[in-house]
Amino acid sequence: MLKILLCGALGKMGAAVKNAVANADDCTIAGEVDVRFSENEGFSSFEKVEGQYDCIIDFSHPSVTDSMLDYALETKTPVVLCTTGLSGDQLERVKAAGKEI
Repeated sequence: MLKILLCGALGKMGAAVKNAVANADDCTIAGEVDVRFSENEGFSSFEKVEGQYDCIIDFSHPSVTDSMLDYALETKTPVVLCTTGLSGDQLERVKAAGKEI
């Protein structure tokens, strides 16, 4: 079973991913990250993420990208990056991270 860490869980696309995964038998949303989460709802930042995941699906905001990449690089977790509006520096970081993970 593929364990997904969903970033941007409270957005429209986060809801769409949750709906799609709810009908799948080969993957599960094992953790959720969203800056709008309160203490007991999920992880409000990547610094608070606990557990191990097989991949990150990111439909968040460019302001979260750097910490998400730090986490992904540290844990060697592959990322499906769907966030738009990244800066040139962030795009370069994404490319470099893709070579390491």
